[in-house]
Amino acid sequence: MFARTGITALQGAEGLLALEGCDIKGFPEDDKPTEDEDQAATVWLEADEAAARHVARAGLRKKFRTIRSWS
Repeated sequence: MFARTGITALQGAEGLLALEGCDIKGFPEDDKPTEDEDQAATVWLEADEAAARHVARAGLRKKFRTIRSWS
């Protein structure tokens, strides 16, 4: 995900930190994340979601194999 977009994991984490900090402050007009930070945060969140989907699918396959072995 990161290599495809040209954004490093560090940039993604920093972008997410900027976004979270802005959220904590209530999204003030004068202290919003930059466009680059916003893009980096978006890539981070997409990578996080993709990883969660992968883990969920892998877990379901393992659970299914376990259940079938009981039959």
